Order: sequence, then structure tokens, then C-alpha cells
Amino acid sequence: MRIDFHTYIGHWPFRQLRGNTPAGLIDYMRRFGIDQAVVSNLNGVFYKNTQPANEELAEAIKAFPGRFIPYAVINPTYPDWEYDLEVCHTKLGMRGLRIYPQYHDYKLTDPRLAKLLELARGASLPVAFSRWLVDDRQHSWMDIGGQLTLDDLVPVMKDNPGTFVLLNTTMAPLKDEHLAALRNVDVYFDTVYATACLPHASGYDVRRLVEVFGAGRFLFGSGYPFRDPVSALVRLEIVKEFDHSMMDAIWSGNALRLLAHTPRQAGR
Repeated sequence: MRIDFHTYIGHWPFRQLRGNTPAGLIDYMRRFGIDQAVVSNLNGVFYKNTQPANEELAEAIKAFPGRFIPYAVINPTYPDWEYDLEVCHTKLGMRGLRIYPQYHDYKLTDPRLAKLLELARGASLPVAFSRWLVDDRQHSWMDIGGQLTLDDLVPVMKDNPGTFVLLNTTMAPLKDEHLAALRNVDVYFDTVYATACLPHASGYDVRRLVEVFGAGRFLFGSGYPFRDPVSALVRLEIVKEFDHSMMDAIWSGNALRLLAHTPRQAGR
């Protein structure tokens, strides 16, 4: 079984995306043997009120039962976001949250974010941060996004218990204080930038990181339709040091455990 933990539908204002509909994702999944995909709606990054984007997503994936696992986009600075989160969880079937402070214009120290993380923890909803949505070297001059670093994210995860997913991360520079903190945080890393080739250039030496954290921390992610999925698939397939159990964990086992809301013991 294969689960892609990092996909999207919706539009990107600064570039035409292809395959950015549920049908487009299904085509990608069929071509590359992906059984399920965790998906959110990019429109929620740009709508002032994110909830219509979550409603769009819930409606759009109805035609493909069992194939998509929806994650809601929540903006904790918008009025009555707490109600939106409850609706997403209890009525729309959302299984986690993706948040975008770079685009919704709030700091990671904002007390409203702390409240969101508290409510997410109470509802057993993992929270995903994205280092960026597009590479800073390729972004539009109108794109205000920027990137989140481990220096930004590690303190937030350390101070707010919960389950986290880091998307589009390169894990560099990985400082000693990051390692110490991340070992004791329930956090997973997607494999969009993971590689065993030229690891010093990529900043994401997946072999070393699995040695440090164990294979149970990693989730296959393609970043589709922003990125060509072949890159993520091939770079994972060529890691000869991983045995079958490790590969099975990265392809789907870790995702299934996370989706079952069974927290991993801290430090493992």
C-alpha cells in the first residue's frame, strides 16, 4: 500500500497547475500506484475566510470515496475560526489541519495559534506546517509567503504538545538543539526533498535522518501538483540501505498509524 501525505487541489495565483482537481489527482495516483492521498485545498491559502475552501474540498472528493484523506486549512486570525475547526472535524470529516502563517499574516508566537494547537490536540487532529509552498528561488514577486525554518518551528512544537507534520522541509541546518527537541516531539517529516544523492547539496540526507530518528518519523509525500511526483518517487526508491519494513513504514505504515490517531511514544 502507498499513501501520499502531501497533495493539493485548487488554484495557485502565480502559476498554472495541472492535475489540481480530484480527478487529476486520481490520474496521478493510478499512474504511480498510490492508493490514498492526504489533500487540502490551496484556495484556503488565499481566501480571507478559509472555510469555503474546506467545504469545496469536502464536496469535491465525494465522487472518489476511500481515495482521499482531507486536511482542513484554518486561519486562527479569522473571526469564529474555532467554529470552523469544529465543523471541519465533526461534519466535514477532516482528519488534520494545515496552517499557513506566512500567508495568513501572523507570527508563530501569536496566542491564537497556541489556542488552535490546543484545540487540535483535544480533537486528536495532527497539525501540518509547510516550510514553503514554492521554492523561494522561483516565487513570483507578488508572492509574500517566504519560508519557515527549524529555528521558527521547533520552539512552537516543543512548547505546544500535539502531533505535527512538517511539509516541504529540508531539515537543514539541523542544529544540536533541534535534534534534542525533535526527539521528544511527536513530529513526522514528509519526503518531498529527501534524497540519498548529493545530500549535502539538498540538505535532506534521508539515510542519516532515519538513523537519527528512526524510520517511524517519515511519510511519503510528493507535493503534487506543485512538483513532478517522479522525483519524490525515484529518490525514495533508490535508497538501498532501507529494508522492506522500513520502506513499508515510509510508504504507508507511519501514515496509517498517524491517521488512526495513535500517538507514537516521544523519543522513538
